[in-house]
Amino acid sequence: MGKKSKAKVRQRQKAVKKAKNILQKGTFKKMNKSKQQSKKSSPVSSKPMQKAPSLKGSQKVSYNVAVAQIDTLVGDIAGNTQKIIALIEKARDQGAQLIVFPELTITGYPPKGLLSRPDFADANMQKFIQIVSACKGITAIFGFVNKVNQSLYDAAVCVKDQKIIGIQNKMHLVTHIGQRKYFTEGTSATIMHTGTQRIGIIIAKQHEEETAVEQLVVNGIDLLVWISASSYAVEKNMEPYGILLAKKHQIPVVYCNAAGAQENLIFDGGSFVVDKQGLVLARGKRFSEDLLFADLSKTGTSFTPAKDQTADVYQALTLGIRSYFIKTGHAKAVIGISGGIDSAVTAALAVHALGKENVFGLVLPSKITSKESLQDAKKICGNLGIAWKQINIDPLVLSASRAVGVAYDKKNISFVEQNIQTRTRAQLLMDFANKNNALLLASVNKTDIATGYFTMYGEPTGALAPLGDLWKSQIMMLAGYMNSANKQKSKLIPDSVLKKQPSQELRPNQKDSDDLPSYDVLDKILQLYVVHKKDVHEITQMGFDGELVRKVAFMVTKSEFKRKQIPTVLRVSSCAFDSCWNVPSVSGWRG
Repeated sequence: MGKKSKAKVRQRQKAVKKAKNILQKGTFKKMNKSKQQSKKSSPVSSKPMQKAPSLKGSQKVSYNVAVAQIDTLVGDIAGNTQKIIALIEKARDQGAQLIVFPELTITGYPPKGLLSRPDFADANMQKFIQIVSACKGITAIFGFVNKVNQSLYDAAVCVKDQKIIGIQNKMHLVTHIGQRKYFTEGTSATIMHTGTQRIGIIIAKQHEEETAVEQLVVNGIDLLVWISASSYAVEKNMEPYGILLAKKHQIPVVYCNAAGAQENLIFDGGSFVVDKQGLVLARGKRFSEDLLFADLSKTGTSFTPAKDQTADVYQALTLGIRSYFIKTGHAKAVIGISGGIDSAVTAALAVHALGKENVFGLVLPSKITSKESLQDAKKICGNLGIAWKQINIDPLVLSASRAVGVAYDKKNISFVEQNIQTRTRAQLLMDFANKNNALLLASVNKTDIATGYFTMYGEPTGALAPLGDLWKSQIMMLAGYMNSANKQKSKLIPDSVLKKQPSQELRPNQKDSDDLPSYDVLDKILQLYVVHKKDVHEITQMGFDGELVRKVAFMVTKSEFKRKQIPTVLRVSSCAFDSCWNVPSVSGWRG
């Protein structure tokens, strides 16, 4: 180890030791009298701060809260810290007495295996000091990794005027996303006495911390602060639960969620502040960063905006694509345009997320491709305004077919030759993406992934699968929404694409319905079997053909090994084929 490396290690160790002292003592050792005096007055006002009575009292005193709904990058501890400090200063300048940040603000969420690196947790503690130091004239609550001896906690700290009021360790860890692998659970709920408020903090996705809330309320709090990094799902809405908590316990609730996206997770923001009656005082933007302000002495409103699920999915997938490209340092996308609805919708989403100048379409016909599909592919590229190129794949398919000893015969094309076509397209798409320093977007959908109706190293090839958590029927709805929302006169997705029967066109006149039931029926069975975990007998009793249900269940179970090799899927449901779907690839279970 060189001198510079040793010095860096010593510096980090010194900083971690200092952080531990701060956590133990709750304040800085070296704080001179002038700094102590400055704590008595807020920099927002020259008048001394008066101790305000509890909000539960008869007299209402203004208490201004800022909610920093921010987008952090996992591992960018320095960059995240800069953003936190800048927003603390901005909120203080605008008169906020309290600012709240999302879960694991310093490290970004979820840090996963980075938590196994001691230097990662130490760097987080080092920046913790800087943020505490920045909390002059304001109270701040932010998330960090609390390192105590050899244990790590998903924690939130409450800091007022550079003094640590208290730390709340997350009490209920979520198993399916691996939190228990790295974190230790907290054991008690802590009340933060700021002098003007008694604040309780919970760190949760939704209902996990109900016991902690009960403890806090029994011991007496004036305000419940709920911080989270809750990913978007069509069927999930946090606001009703926050309103329920406020009404049940007669306390204001501040909910701060993360924004942006991280890998497959999309954080929809939607932070809010409600009064003790459950009336909304402030509501954050959806699918973007926001800094909202609310005065807890005011009375909120019962207005609740209508929720358009398809519009939300559109925004979520757009954000997911854009964030993935920005955070991986890429700007350009390549998509194989087949003339079908999946590739059309994928391309349209990419254009919305990245701009048409950054999206390139490859049209890769073979002797099996119909004239209609070729026309539709070109029409899609024209409607979206993206550059495109056509390459006939027959010479490459013929060469590969001969190499493995099969004849590329249109009249009698074998299963092997069908797969060669798909893999040839995947190879060309990847090569083109590599040449242009671009990322390849896969157009595979959730129905195909569930049933295994795809060629390995073929259709799913790519860095990201934006439609991988959408059933085929949902994609049809999304295409219709995108056309209706388009401000231009021409439709993004041509009518000819919407109306024609889906087909992978791997053999002459082939339709998906030759191998699968109609998507309307198939998607309903899959949702019952995959999402709701109904067995074959239960689904049959609901009116579906028993033999068909058994066939679909068998397709799902036998293709698990294929799902293990798909690209990152943007999650928009509570049951995506990602870490939540933890099924063995080798199993004798047949559903």
